[in-house]
Amino acid sequence: MTLSPQEELLHLLHSGADDRTAPDILLRNRYGRAAFDDGLIRFGSCTSSTPSEAQWRFGVDRLVELRDRTLRGESLQSIEHEVYERIRARLRALMPIADESHRLVFTPSGTDAETVFVLLLRARCGREITNILVAPREVGAGSLQAAGGRYFSHHTADGRSVNPGDPVSPALAEVEVRSVEVRDEEGNPLDIAAIDQRVKDCVDEATGRGRLCIIHLVAHGKTGVHAPSLACVEELGARFPQDLVVLVDAAQGRFSRTGMQRALNAGEVFMTTGSKFFGGPSFSGLLVLPRTLFPDSLETVADGLAAYCNSRHLGVDGSDFGVPNPGLLIRWWIALHSIERYYAVPGDFRYALLRHFETTVPAIFSDRKRFAIRTKSVPPYEGTRLLESKQTVFTVTPLRDGHPLREAEVHRLLDRLGRSLPHAGSPSLEEYTALQCRFELGQPVPLGHGRHAVRIAIGGENISQLYDASHHAADSAAAAMQTLSRQLEALCRKLNLLLENLDAY
Repeated sequence: MTLSPQEELLHLLHSGADDRTAPDILLRNRYGRAAFDDGLIRFGSCTSSTPSEAQWRFGVDRLVELRDRTLRGESLQSIEHEVYERIRARLRALMPIADESHRLVFTPSGTDAETVFVLLLRARCGREITNILVAPREVGAGSLQAAGGRYFSHHTADGRSVNPGDPVSPALAEVEVRSVEVRDEEGNPLDIAAIDQRVKDCVDEATGRGRLCIIHLVAHGKTGVHAPSLACVEELGARFPQDLVVLVDAAQGRFSRTGMQRALNAGEVFMTTGSKFFGGPSFSGLLVLPRTLFPDSLETVADGLAAYCNSRHLGVDGSDFGVPNPGLLIRWWIALHSIERYYAVPGDFRYALLRHFETTVPAIFSDRKRFAIRTKSVPPYEGTRLLESKQTVFTVTPLRDGHPLREAEVHRLLDRLGRSLPHAGSPSLEEYTALQCRFELGQPVPLGHGRHAVRIAIGGENISQLYDASHHAADSAAAAMQTLSRQLEALCRKLNLLLENLDAY
């Protein structure tokens, strides 16, 4: 039986990665995201976003193109090569990676990018590696194992069954990981000086044993963390120029191109995704690394790499290894479309929306009996880094009777936010409207002592959609800000109604 393009796209969006993509009975991945739902108001891009109708239609069109080309006799390998080269060219044009001094590597997820980089670095340098993972709870549950070159899932992108915790390659058996926390046991952020000192201590200890160090520079974690400081990284780079590699973890996608340029100019490796902020489908990772760090030969790590990548993902000419991955190809095709849409929005419009979100969320969620909201100090890049100078994710702890909800209650709250709900009684028009709205927020994050917070985030797809809906208005930014305010007010109103009587819904 031949699947329709829509059925095949649904399958592909859930394939070619790891256990997290496997759909449940409601066809949602482990993040609770469906392959398509156009009725949602999306404020969950810090986790991932359910594709919009426009993204879904674009994906169907690309799948039809893929089918037509294979029916004409083209191999999937040759199609992958051509499409990935096209995606590379567009990313180079959109981002500050226009020259050929950096290689772009596509991975099934940001977590897999961790492992792929360790494999490539091991093949390049042949040295024992200590991976210093900053903010492990902020960058993903599987990151500790992935950073150590170990499987974190029962299945890999190429379909093999594996044991979590086993090395992905014998060459990585000696990789060690040192984790540096950024919060205390109460969930409060640690002082940046203390984080920096812990990183320095780890580097001193590892280099003293002759090991090569990777430092993770977290450029916006799940709750907005940036650590360690740039001053710390620069100091260590000057002290250990031959023993230190910096991996900028920008998996959230909440970076400015000016910041990316700084990292690449400094010889750092840059890791991001086409999902999260940019709004593409979940599980689409990207590594941008200097060619000087790419190995001359992949022979010692080829089998480990093939679990995640093929030669087209790596951009390796004259070599053909690894199986085709049409799921990742489709996801990155859609992700590029989303990135292009975002950067096509005028910069002053994007700035106005980001600034409005940053100031409006604390004002709307100001009831301290209902919400404990965390604002943070963003790096002082105002005027030079449009995105990095704005707070685009707010961590909000919902309160009932002044106390945080239990974890199960937070999950129930998020589930009910995603549904249209009835109201028993005589609701006002505003309450009725809010209950009919369906919202997607970021997954809950633990803050210590049983406290869990939700996250309200703005992403590129929010901005693209608001621009499409308002750019014909006399003052398009003002019209878009008004719409964004109404959406946030409806979210707050629905949260209040649920917190008054969560058991009734």
